[in-house]
Amino acid sequence: MDGSFRFHDADVERDVSERLEKILSQAESLSRMPHITLEEINKYTREAIADANKQGNIALYRSLVSYITEIAFKKALESH
Repeated sequence: MDGSFRFHDADVERDVSERLEKILSQAESLSRMPHITLEEINKYTREAIADANKQGNIALYRSLVSYITEIAFKKALESH
């Protein structure tokens, strides 16, 4: 899979914040952690994006591997 991927930070930040908010709300409902505000979610998201930017393409590669593995796992479950 050769290619050059370009993403806008604002789009990534929005998508990550939405996903993180969903994950955290599930964890909260299971009493695994206290409530986290939207401001905190946005702060953690910006910090994570900065960390990923420092890692460069390796962060993108790891994410792609994780995503493809998740899809393959679901396909394996569906077929058995």
